[in-house]
Amino acid sequence: NTIEVTVTDLAGNTSTAKRTVTFDDQNPSLALTDPGQDTKTNQADMVLKGEVSDITTPVVTVTTTGNIYSPAIIEGRFEQPLTFTVEQTYEISVSAVDEAGNETVVLRNVVYDTTLPSGTIDEVTTPTNQDSQVLTGTMEDGAIVSVTCPTATAGTVTYPTSTTWTVSLADMQEGDNAISVNATDEAGNMSSPVIAVITVDLTPPTMTVLSPISGSSYSETFVIEVIAGDNISEVNEVEYQLDDRAWTSLPLAAPASGRYATTYTPVLTDRCLHTIYFRATDRAGNVCQIVSAVFSIQTDSTPPVTSINVGVP
Repeated sequence: NTIEVTVTDLAGNTSTAKRTVTFDDQNPSLALTDPGQDTKTNQADMVLKGEVSDITTPVVTVTTTGNIYSPAIIEGRFEQPLTFTVEQTYEISVSAVDEAGNETVVLRNVVYDTTLPSGTIDEVTTPTNQDSQVLTGTMEDGAIVSVTCPTATAGTVTYPTSTTWTVSLADMQEGDNAISVNATDEAGNMSSPVIAVITVDLTPPTMTVLSPISGSSYSETFVIEVIAGDNISEVNEVEYQLDDRAWTSLPLAAPASGRYATTYTPVLTDRCLHTIYFRATDRAGNVCQIVSAVFSIQTDSTPPVTSINVGVP
């Protein structure tokens, strides 16, 4: 607003004076473009950026923990480098005051966090005869979990709660599959990897029957003996079944050679054929094809007598 005052004396002489008065009852327009509210960072240095405008020339003041700054305004924009030294929440106040004394204040909270987040993977099923498995675990509240496995396909990680995660792992190869799990928090800190190994075994164990030998005859006491092995997950149990009796576990006699054996004294019908069946199960749950042997029991040295009567009708 321009005010002009003119004075004229009785002789007609004049004098003029002017004044300009700016009337400003509006607060400056102030916006912070970076950082956003409640920003979390693991970087010690940050540049605060903003924009300000007013019909007069405003002054910007940045106040943070123990420090006050007055950044220059260039074409309505300003920047102020900040340094964080201690892990904590920094309260940042930015004010703009115009020449009329009007003030606008904008606040920001910045969380400085350099602590690695926590993350776990729950117990996995291993060994297994399945090439897929659902994995679960825990992580720091709000963290993002990444799951990698070079020998399998990891699906999308989902979060049942703010501190738990789950993912489906498919197409695992036979053998060992190493899974690496990392958690990254909102500040950008990444946890040390948590490793789990799943052994996939799709191949049944092998087995060779040493005794009894099919077609042989034994005294009432004889040895039951087999050799069983598995190249991936190890043999878990060897069982035998005599005729229609219940399956019975066969003791491991020599771990180094995989020999399972026991001395058996059954009550069996003399001079009759008997069948013994064997099966081996590995730790992954694979069962080998059942192997059998047919033998007879003879408690004395007298050969069995067979007579045929031929008659004429």
